[in-house]
Amino acid sequence: MTQAAGQPEAVWNYPRVGRWGITVLPEGWVIVPNLGARQFSQDPRAIVSSIVLSHDPLPPGKTLLEYMTTQRTMIAASYPEAQIAGPQPSPFPNAEEGFLLLVRHRVPMGMDMLHVQNYVRVGTWIGIVTLTVAEPMLRTIRPDHDAFVKGLCILPPEPPAPPQQLQ
Repeated sequence: MTQAAGQPEAVWNYPRVGRWGITVLPEGWVIVPNLGARQFSQDPRAIVSSIVLSHDPLPPGKTLLEYMTTQRTMIAASYPEAQIAGPQPSPFPNAEEGFLLLVRHRVPMGMDMLHVQNYVRVGTWIGIVTLTVAEPMLRTIRPDHDAFVKGLCILPPEPPAPPQQLQ
C-alpha cells in the first residue's frame, strides 16, 4: 500500500489517524482504525506488537522538550521501575523538530516491554508514534516498525466542518 506523499491537495485514499497518513503496512500487520496498526496473530495468547499513532497540542509557552519532560515524569510515576532513555534528536520529514524516547519496563508476567516513542512537532501540533514490543522481539519487529514509520505522512489539518444551519 503506497501513495505519493507531498500531494496535500490530492484526495487521501489510505488510512489516516488524525493528521497521520499511513502509506505502508508491513506484511503480517493490520490497521486498527483510529489507532494505528498491530501484528496479526490467530493465537489469543500471543504477545503482539503495536504501533499507536496519537497527537497532542503543544501547551502554550512550552517547547517540545518541555512537553517531553512532562511525559517522562508521567511515565516514571506510572512505572516506577522503568528505565527511560532520551529524548534524543530524531528528525522526521516535514516536521519542525523530532525526538526519540525509549522506555523499558517489566510487566507482571516477568517480561520486559519496550516502548519506542517518536515525538514530532509541526507548529503547535505534536504527533506521537509509539511502538510497543516485547524486548526479545525487537530485532524481529524493528524492520517492520521502520518501514511503517518511513511510510507515515503528516497531513494538513482537516478543515473544520461547516456550521449546521437550523431549520
